[in-house]
Amino acid sequence: MHPIIRQHPLRAWFRRGLGLLMLAGLLGLGGCSMVGLGYGQADRWMGWWLGRELSLVSEQREVLAPALTALLRWHRQHELPVLLEQLNRAQTLAAQDVTAAQVCAVWDAVNDSLDRSAQQAARLLAPALRGLGPDQLAHWQRQREKAMQKWQQEWQLGTPEARQAAREERALNRLRENYGRWEGAQARALPAQLAQGNWSVEQALADRRHNEALLLRGLQGLQTPGLDEAGAAALVQEMWRSFRWPARQSLAPQQQAWQRQQCARLAEWHASANATQRQHLQQRLRGWVQDLGGQVAGR
Repeated sequence: MHPIIRQHPLRAWFRRGLGLLMLAGLLGLGGCSMVGLGYGQADRWMGWWLGRELSLVSEQREVLAPALTALLRWHRQHELPVLLEQLNRAQTLAAQDVTAAQVCAVWDAVNDSLDRSAQQAARLLAPALRGLGPDQLAHWQRQREKAMQKWQQEWQLGTPEARQAAREERALNRLRENYGRWEGAQARALPAQLAQGNWSVEQALADRRHNEALLLRGLQGLQTPGLDEAGAAALVQEMWRSFRWPARQSLAPQQQAWQRQQCARLAEWHASANATQRQHLQQRLRGWVQDLGGQVAGR
């Protein structure tokens, strides 16, 4: 009901608005009032972020802004109701024991919504991301390298024991955000539960570097002379598919196994939650539904 989805640069665009901002509420990544507020301003957030990362000039920002506004308007009409349905579904599931299959069903429904959003984003945003100069692409590379270094400082520095302790602390904080108190036997079981997965910081770093390289090639491809609007949209869609379903087919079974592990772990955590903790989770989900429901009717 709040799967921890691995992140990559293209998803970061959606995470700053649209589908993944809504999903952030579903996964427990923010307070309910901030979710609704952030969603309603997602086009501004995304415009600011892309403008900073690509060092866009005023003329380019003027082209990008209406495309982002149109994307948010489309998402509010077509995909936000779908995601709200999944929030309501999660709220119902939170009152009872859940299976890994039920958790994965919510996860898959959200991912399907992201795919549809990506297709629409490709159609609307690809024209606005053309005309980037070499200096802007170089600026993008520097910005992404800074983000990579920050990630490495957070996840890769220190001894393996220190990294594992930091990972356990993050998971414990997330559980407490969702369920309230998470102590005693529940907290003591956490290290063994996290150790059961096949996640490794080395593989995560390799995946991030692979995804960054894909994204850079996609942005470079958009600058190809003579590329028409249909070709640009197709290029962006293919870039998303490379992220969504790994181009390296050898990793597809590994990613599927990783998702199944996450679903099973979340079901296990929820099974250990008592009635008070489950009510806490339901209240958080209910708050997100109310906050984001107003966004559907707001425009």
